[in-house]
Amino acid sequence: MSTLINNYPVFEDNQVLTSTQLNQLQNYLNQQNRLTRVALIGVGVVCGMNVVCSPGRDELTITKGVGVTSEGHLVTIGDCVTTQYRSYEKPNSVSYPPFEDPVTQLQDVELFELLTEEAEVDPEDTVTDLSEEFLEDKIVLLFLECYDKDLKSCLGKSCDELGIDRIISLRKLVISKEELEKVKERTEGGLLEAAYPEKYDLPVLQMKRALIRPETPASRYYIGMAGEYLEAIDEVWDPLYEALHQTYGVYEPVLEELYPENPFDHDILKEIKEKCEAYLGSYSDFSEPIFGIQYFYDFVKDLMLAYEEFRLTAFELSGACCPDRSRFPKHLMLGEACAGEGDLCDDVEYRNEFVASPVFSEQRNLAEKVRMLHKRLVMLWESFDLKRLEEPRERQIKITPSCEKKSFISERAIPFYYDSDRESSFEGLGTLENNWDFNLQRQCRNEEQPVQLSYDNHQPDSEWDDPVSTPLKYDLDPYNFLRIEGHISKHVEEVEEELREIKNENNLSFDIKKVYFGDLMGEKPLPDCLLEDLQPQYSIWRNKVLLFLKNLVRSSKTAERAILNRSMLTAEPSASHESRNFASGPMGNINLNMSDLSNLFTGAEPSRINESANRFYSVMRNLERAGNPAYQPRTAAYTSYTDTSIRDLFSSLNDCLHQLIDAMPRDLRDFDMEIWLTHYKCVLRVVVKMMKWIAGYATTPQMRAAILLYLYIIGILHRLLSFLAIYPYITIRILNDTLQERQEALAESLQLSRFRDNHPGPDHKAGVAPGDTFLLAYQLPHRVEDFTDEDGNAVEWPVEMGEILKFPFGSDDQNLDFEQYLEMTAEMEGLVVADFTLPFTCCDDCEDVPSAAVTLDPFVPPVTAVARPDSLTDLTGYNNVEIQLINDLYDPSVYEAGITGVPNFGNTSFREDPYEPDHTKTKQMLVYEIDPQKVAAEIQRTDDFFIIDEFDYEVRDTNRREVVGSDTITIFIPVERTAKPQTGTVTGTVEGVDAQGNREPLPGVNVTVENEAIGAATDVNGAFTISKVPLGDQTLVASFVGYLTATRDITVGTGANTVSFVLSQADDIHINYERILRAREIEEDTEDARKIKKYYAASMTNAKERAVEMEKREAKEEVTAITKAASAVEMFSDEEEISVVKLNNEYNTRRNELVHAVQNTGGAEKELHKDALKNLTEAYLNRLAYTQPKELSSTSKDVLKESSTIFNAESDLDMKKTIDEWKQKSKGYISEDFEHNLNDNLKLK
Repeated sequence: MSTLINNYPVFEDNQVLTSTQLNQLQNYLNQQNRLTRVALIGVGVVCGMNVVCSPGRDELTITKGVGVTSEGHLVTIGDCVTTQYRSYEKPNSVSYPPFEDPVTQLQDVELFELLTEEAEVDPEDTVTDLSEEFLEDKIVLLFLECYDKDLKSCLGKSCDELGIDRIISLRKLVISKEELEKVKERTEGGLLEAAYPEKYDLPVLQMKRALIRPETPASRYYIGMAGEYLEAIDEVWDPLYEALHQTYGVYEPVLEELYPENPFDHDILKEIKEKCEAYLGSYSDFSEPIFGIQYFYDFVKDLMLAYEEFRLTAFELSGACCPDRSRFPKHLMLGEACAGEGDLCDDVEYRNEFVASPVFSEQRNLAEKVRMLHKRLVMLWESFDLKRLEEPRERQIKITPSCEKKSFISERAIPFYYDSDRESSFEGLGTLENNWDFNLQRQCRNEEQPVQLSYDNHQPDSEWDDPVSTPLKYDLDPYNFLRIEGHISKHVEEVEEELREIKNENNLSFDIKKVYFGDLMGEKPLPDCLLEDLQPQYSIWRNKVLLFLKNLVRSSKTAERAILNRSMLTAEPSASHESRNFASGPMGNINLNMSDLSNLFTGAEPSRINESANRFYSVMRNLERAGNPAYQPRTAAYTSYTDTSIRDLFSSLNDCLHQLIDAMPRDLRDFDMEIWLTHYKCVLRVVVKMMKWIAGYATTPQMRAAILLYLYIIGILHRLLSFLAIYPYITIRILNDTLQERQEALAESLQLSRFRDNHPGPDHKAGVAPGDTFLLAYQLPHRVEDFTDEDGNAVEWPVEMGEILKFPFGSDDQNLDFEQYLEMTAEMEGLVVADFTLPFTCCDDCEDVPSAAVTLDPFVPPVTAVARPDSLTDLTGYNNVEIQLINDLYDPSVYEAGITGVPNFGNTSFREDPYEPDHTKTKQMLVYEIDPQKVAAEIQRTDDFFIIDEFDYEVRDTNRREVVGSDTITIFIPVERTAKPQTGTVTGTVEGVDAQGNREPLPGVNVTVENEAIGAATDVNGAFTISKVPLGDQTLVASFVGYLTATRDITVGTGANTVSFVLSQADDIHINYERILRAREIEEDTEDARKIKKYYAASMTNAKERAVEMEKREAKEEVTAITKAASAVEMFSDEEEISVVKLNNEYNTRRNELVHAVQNTGGAEKELHKDALKNLTEAYLNRLAYTQPKELSSTSKDVLKESSTIFNAESDLDMKKTIDEWKQKSKGYISEDFEHNLNDNLKLK
């Protein structure tokens, strides 16, 4: 059929017909039939004609079937079982070019014919049984052998049997693959391009899941999670692009009208691919906050799904218009003889699969769909908007219905990371929206409103409603999924609030949970379920305590008014109290007893209060009169020192009571145990304050004796109050600790790693199905301790992080800097960085919270005691003071008391006494032994008749190895005094020595007396004079900018006292001074630059020396807030390069520890922690001023603002004075910009 017959005879009446005319008509009709088959039906194996090889390879079956050759010959065959073969040579009269040499036109292809058992064969034929060896590497084909046979059955011309018989035989042949190559060369491959034989070479790609396994970096660190996604992306990234590139080569016949060349060779797509790889590589250094790795993973998955949809759709494409008729004119390849099971796809190279005519609508539409799906592959790349991942904060949060997870992406809503309206750079491709869903676009809907669901088309605030712009207002039954987008990089609280608003407004059925990466959760969640069983108990306790406190407030105010009422001064004490006076003498009667104190402070009948108030005021006035021999009666308008003191005392008591009442809110969730405990113990501290106040009245030996008795009485009252205070404490402590444990457990359960353990199955889906739970994963800071040693020095990443230190797409020399990572995660605090979905509604907030019983920690109150002298007339010896610090309620084998402060006038030790509740255990008894020498030295310094020794103690849980409480012990020591102390004058000089050893006087040096508010500055000759220095042992301190601070111990006498100082310059400290010099516009190697460096070196060296001295004063072997602060000062000083995050984190942590210690200690220990805080803050400001001299980072500003809040709330710290002094000292050595920034962010009252 190489030549088409384009004419045929038309017969007329009485026309004589010739054989030529009849044959021409017959050939024309036959050709038309075959053309009809080829052009309008198709060519190739229609059905059946499969080759089945027996297990023994000795029998070959060709199943029945139908096929059409490329010339349109119809080939049919029934089930044919062959068992033998012979060599096949086509008859000489048969011409078939595919089997012949083009030059000799002789058969040059070795062929074998398959024979059945019943086949008739010529005797000379060699017939051989089939065998595995023979069938190996053989291809089966059917060949239409067609030749003409001259009948020649008549001798003359007058014969009915004249003519030719055209014989067509269907030969079942086998040919080796090697010989078949000759046939293919002569038939241009032997297969039609319309069958797209290379489609079988397109790979099937699958993408691995990014698994968030428990106890791995992926569940603890955001960067670890990103590593899982990067690894999954890396595995398919290059193979996917190669597969996309390959699609054009395979289906070029149907795609060439869209693009003149392969679009995946174009620079446009290659540039997009490079930008994507740069984004992925940015995770390897984490130099700035990075978001969206999960959604990039989704983009790659979209490409995979779109590619797979294209591959599967195009796989069915086989239509050809005007197929090449020379490919297999009279033969059909059926496949390999013994291909084996599962090798169906291997036969496609050796089988003429059916290629249908485009006349069938399915094939015509299929070709259009394949073209559009390929356009979509290109448009996915072009429309991918990487900025929406890199800068997602401006995107609106939207919930868009979609059909997902079990369908092709054609049925899904277009995600937010595509610019669906962007026009393609390839001519005629249009937009992604127009190429997303073939079935939707072929409807050719002409509507003004958009028809494709997408993030861009979803406009919740639209004035007009339609199913695409406002889809949540319409029927959601067609959709099985809700895409949630636009929340990444926003604050988690804002996201949760907005999502719940959308959910409630549109009646959507899914839950929302917050989980976090990191460690340091600030404000821990407190759902109602944690409180529901504790709140009633708290309400009962609160009302009982309030009843007592409000009555106590009323009684206190009544007592204050009664005592200060001048009309009561004329009242005479009742006779009933005369016999119980404690003391009388030159100062008048001191007729006050225990019942009077009880009446005043616990409430009584008005008449009894009046009597007690009268005696109390009289006693105080008598004490005042006795202390002032020149006392003269005053008018009623005169306000005595006693009045003022009483007012202060009651004011302190009332303040404590009101603050304590305020510290008991109605709702347990608002209760703060630390605040309550501070105010609760405040009442006991007021009693101590009253004792100090009364002790201050002792100005004569007679008064000392009387007041000593009062102190004994009030001390007993104080111990009684401390004991009674345990009862309310027990209830609230257990309630509070139970709630705290629950809250801590809940907070820990929300850490992604733990949440994953309790609720397996979270996976990123970019949304939820109805009934699912949407998990918002946000970032919290990491514990710096995880990345530093005990001294606060930087260490390597944790061992587990070694698995993710190398990322795909990063540079070869990448090394993730953990300090930089910590800095970036600190900037990302509270921001949503990822999302996951649980395929069920989860979960009760209290489901993962244990309900174990808590241990009652001891109540640790302030303690007072009065030293008992051996004799009231000769105060030269004292009995030891013995105090039980831990009540018998608490197990002594668990709790242990310890002295944390240093007593000034005695020595402490602990004695083991029997523990009455359990004789197998012993309890601690504190023994305080007065040091007569220290007392004698103090007598020379003061004019008091009572020396007060204060030092701190703490109670530790030996099992938990933590402090459960601390407070102050106050010891009142009565002393004998003969004369008032005297003062002396100290003079001296100060010299400075340089690096060469040269000395010269230093003017302007501050010389002060330690622990005294006196001092002087040196003159131009380096000389100074300090007057009114208390006699005895003193320490003088000399300090000057650029020099190391020096101290001198001196015993001050009444005469002349001389001391001299030699100040040395500090050794250089090598840090990066470039920033401060640039900010001050000072050149390196100038005198000004050297001054700045010397200031830093001297200031920091002094700070380190002070820190070491504080450690010695504390004298503790274990690590404490003091030792940690000392390590921090050394780090601030000496680290050549220190990141801002590390600097701020370290200061923030150590500052909080010291403030907490100040709040929970007293006496010398409290002062020590205050000094350490001031020293730490000065060192921090010095290093911050040199690290960020021009502009403060957000974290630095936050630390300074938080410090302002803390310092202003704790007036005892007096940090304003410290900061003002530092500003004065540093003036001229820091930048003006830093001064302004400091003033703007550190505002102290």
